[in-house]
Amino acid sequence: MSLLTYNDITLPYAFSTNFSQKPIMEESNTDWYCTEYDITVQTVLSIPYTSIIAPSYTGTVTSAASLMKYVRQQLSQPRKRLSYKFNDVELIPTPQRNIVGTTGTPDAENGPKIKELRCTLLTDTTFLVHFRVVARYWETTSSDSASTLGATQAQGSPILYNRWSETVVIDDCMMSTRYRKGKYQIRSDNLEGIRADAVRSPMAVVGVPAGFLRVSSKYTATPDGLGIQYDIVDREVYKLPPSPAFRAQGTYTESTTVTGAQRFGKVQLILKGAKSSDPAQSQMTLFRKGLQIATQKLQNRGANFGTGTPIGGATTNGPTAQLMYCECHIDMYENVIEIDMMSRLVPGNQTIGGIPIASVFHPKVTETPGSDSPDQINAQNTAPAYKDRGSANILLQAAAYYDPNLLDNKLAAGRMYSSTNPTTGDARVQMNNGTIPGAIPTS
Repeated sequence: MSLLTYNDITLPYAFSTNFSQKPIMEESNTDWYCTEYDITVQTVLSIPYTSIIAPSYTGTVTSAASLMKYVRQQLSQPRKRLSYKFNDVELIPTPQRNIVGTTGTPDAENGPKIKELRCTLLTDTTFLVHFRVVARYWETTSSDSASTLGATQAQGSPILYNRWSETVVIDDCMMSTRYRKGKYQIRSDNLEGIRADAVRSPMAVVGVPAGFLRVSSKYTATPDGLGIQYDIVDREVYKLPPSPAFRAQGTYTESTTVTGAQRFGKVQLILKGAKSSDPAQSQMTLFRKGLQIATQKLQNRGANFGTGTPIGGATTNGPTAQLMYCECHIDMYENVIEIDMMSRLVPGNQTIGGIPIASVFHPKVTETPGSDSPDQINAQNTAPAYKDRGSANILLQAAAYYDPNLLDNKLAAGRMYSSTNPTTGDARVQMNNGTIPGAIPTS
């Protein structure tokens, strides 16, 4: 004998037209994360058995119509307690949050969900109910040897799965841009009662490889509130910006007079930082760093920002290698500073002078050394040394096969930089437990 109970409505002696259970895989069809129970029953209800059919009903039953109205209202509501027994054996897994006194016992995916409900009057005292409900439950594969009723629902991870894909784009200079696109999902019946975004850091925050900068991180909550989709972009750079800058742009220009008697150096620098209450990330700190970089660059090339001692010594009456001008631009609404600084440098032998002015119009003035000079003609069709993995040599990875029976199956805590990720990969981009794709399972 089958007995279906949903939201305090009991459908006794129900004729089952479908009772199927199938494993549900996540989007990549890699990890099983729950089992779907699809149940369809039909039964005839009679008002003399109202106390059995609807024990919580307090109204007066005058006809089958009044009881049918109440039954339909109760069976129409999602996320209520579901039980399906056959010969007193419970066939529905026990939800983790199936606690006495709670107002709902959701399954692992915001269910149970009502798919079909038809109530048909037959007589003044009887009516026919056709009812279909679908529920998805996480269930453990461990069995309780002390029970003859099957598996016991041990506590599992609140995370049902976390899978992603990686893409790398290598540009014409062999610089890599890595894209990670993934999704993780929690259980709606997790014991901790956490929301999906509460575990963003251990699930979807990935360290930046050495020599890379984070371009963007995008996180989207799915409409059901159980999943977070994430897109992360990291770009390889030639040089990292100086702390505390997140972005840096700068040029150094050096010029000389015709005779070579004077040299000039010019620095143009833009630094952009983050919004932070930390003094080490403040705009003033960023400004000081910019001045330090600009002056150091000029000093390294021969500028003197000290006493302005004449070039050649204190007894020489020559031009001094000292600051000529400095412009500082501080954005009033963004954490951005810009510095333009120019200095006279100690003279050297870099000259445009010494070459007759008329030679500026020599045909070779438009020649590009290394590309179109005569000794390079035969090398025109020789491509640069392209590499199959670019200069970063990034190893693309996917998540390990996931088992929701494991409690601590997640990524490590998020941090700014991960270890280098050429050839062997970084453990930070794998699940702590599970089998790495392609590896031989250990059990």
